[in-house]
Amino acid sequence: MFMKNLVKGCKKYDGYCATCFKRVFPDDPRSKLIYCSAKEIKVRNAINKHYADFVHDKPIYTDACECVHRRRVDHRKLIGNTILAIETDEFAHRSYDPHDEEVRYDDLYMIHSGKWIFIRFNPDSNRESKKTTVESKLNHLIKEIQIQTERIERAENEELIEVIKMYC
Repeated sequence: MFMKNLVKGCKKYDGYCATCFKRVFPDDPRSKLIYCSAKEIKVRNAINKHYADFVHDKPIYTDACECVHRRRVDHRKLIGNTILAIETDEFAHRSYDPHDEEVRYDDLYMIHSGKWIFIRFNPDSNRESKKTTVESKLNHLIKEIQIQTERIERAENEELIEVIKMYC
């Protein structure tokens, strides 16, 4: 007995579902019309404008890893023995279970056993930043990325995992 496909492809996207089409063919003009997380894309564009070599939303694979999970980080870059990770936390991840977040950090550490610096960035308005525009927040994020990059390059990050929360 076999199961029917749960997701059908679309003729408009050459037999792919919209999500897979966008991932497989990111440069296709049709991909630009597919809705995706607009805030995360705004953050990605700001990072890419100022920094090279950040990997966006791809599973972390290593040659020696036979993990059953393929955790994704919104934006990551390996600098020396440290991964600088930027997570776009829409709505400050208020609905997320803090224990699940800790398990996620542990899983990611098992994939890369070097050091990690996570910048948790909330692009949304909240009580503390109602008057702060997204553009202003993005400028602060870019400055924080520079600060953390310099810390990593000077080997000043001593903890295995550091979490910096911005507007969360």
